[in-house]
Amino acid sequence: MIFHPKSIVVFTVVNTLSVGFILTSLSTSGLAESVQRRQIQRSPVQSQIKPNTNLGISPGLQGNWKGNINAQGDDVLTSVEIIVTSKSGSNYQGTWKHHGSKYNAQQDSWEDTILQQGSLKASRQGNEITLELDGFNSNKLVLAGLLTPSKISGEVVGNSHFVFSFLKQ
Repeated sequence: MIFHPKSIVVFTVVNTLSVGFILTSLSTSGLAESVQRRQIQRSPVQSQIKPNTNLGISPGLQGNWKGNINAQGDDVLTSVEIIVTSKSGSNYQGTWKHHGSKYNAQQDSWEDTILQQGSLKASRQGNEITLELDGFNSNKLVLAGLLTPSKISGEVVGNSHFVFSFLKQ
């Protein structure tokens, strides 16, 4: 039996398409049945995550905080450390230190030192903080800002162009 080359090509193309169609429809229906079985056997998942309803805990102000006071957008910083030591109601007390460098002419070098220091008074309402640095440049510097568990940030009262940021140590 002799086949014409065109009939072999047509037979091959038709046979290939038929087999491909049969395999596609079989594997698709098998996949659909498998998915349906899995959906039927699936049970709803209960949430294991419970929301934290203990919102009464607020960050503590007492401790050692270090940071800077500077003009907004300026890279010249005044390095300040505040130490909040005691609490009476919503009022706190402590000390502050202005850290910097001082030139030592005898050794021809710069030395890290405390340039100024004084007493600190602080008050708190919720997470709003007011800090009074007595003796800062022979005056009282008042800062107002917000307290988070690890940061106090805000601005200088009377001059909002100056900002501050302290991190808890």
